[in-house]
This record gives sequence, structure tokens and C-alpha cells, in this order.
Amino acid sequence: LFANFGVAPFFIREEHLDRIPPDRIGHGIIAETFSSEGWASSYRAGRGVELGFRHVRTAEKYEHASAAFSPVAQLDAALGYMKGVGLDRIKEHTVGLAHEFRRGAAAMGFDTWTPEGNQSPIVSIIHGRDPDQMKRLLADESIVVTFREANHTLLRVAVSMFNNQDDIQQILKVLEQVA
Repeated sequence: LFANFGVAPFFIREEHLDRIPPDRIGHGIIAETFSSEGWASSYRAGRGVELGFRHVRTAEKYEHASAAFSPVAQLDAALGYMKGVGLDRIKEHTVGLAHEFRRGAAAMGFDTWTPEGNQSPIVSIIHGRDPDQMKRLLADESIVVTFREANHTLLRVAVSMFNNQDDIQQILKVLEQVA
């Protein structure tokens, strides 16, 4: 979502908070501590002392450490920007470009992993070529994609709102070299 490392948005329905415990202990998740029976969770403190505690009852119980303030500010700005552009406009733009890429790759004979009409801006094709060659060709054109599967034969293109038709034509032109 156009933010830096250290930001991991996590959404959970309020009614599920009691069903999904946090996976670690941190300063922000403990509502109260005590050393008697009946605690919700426990851990061994130093010298074998067992302490009991109750988690806070809100989603804050998943915030085990301090927030990464700079990346959170970046995420906030990015979400504000995206809201200003409009999520419907972003979807129309990115999915349209993804469809254009998929059609172009299929027309060249590449097997498409992503089904036709998919409403995601991510398209994967099976390139069936030498992965190192594909990586070099794309890198030479400053095209960033990811390769998936154990043998890197699945090429994954994730279209962003900052991409345009020229970008799609550029990657198709590279694929044309090996089609």
C-alpha cells in the first residue's frame, strides 16, 4: 500500500478478538498482571517466577511493540492519496491494464495462469523460457516483476495505479523477443 517496511495492517472483526490470541508478548498487549491462579495467559519471568496476565480486550492486543512511526505516516499519506484518487478509478485503471497485458501475452502464445476477466490488477503467465534470460531481459528494460514457483517459470505482473499503457506495451515488447 505504498508504505515502507514495518507496517502490517491487520484487520479482524471485533467479535473474533477473543478467538484469536496474539502470537507474542509485548508491552502494549497486557491489561493487567498478577501471580494467582485463573489467569488468561502466563509466561515464565526471570528466576522461574510465573506471572499471569490478561490481554487488553481490543485489537491493541496484537501491537506487541512500538509502532514504526515513519512508515505508519507514509501509509496514512498513501491511503489519503488513494482515497483522493478514488478506489473505483484505481481499480478501473489497474484492472484494465492487467487485462491488456493478459490479452497481449496470450496472443503471443504464452500460457496464462490468471483467468480471463479476472478483477485483480495482478496477472501471472507461464513464460516457459530460461528464467535467468527472462530476468535479464526485463531488468535491462527496468521492468520489475516477480517470478514464482520453484523453477521461476511463473511471471507475475502487478499493475499499480502509477503504471500506464506505455508500461504494458514495454513489457509486451520484451515478451515478444522470446515468444
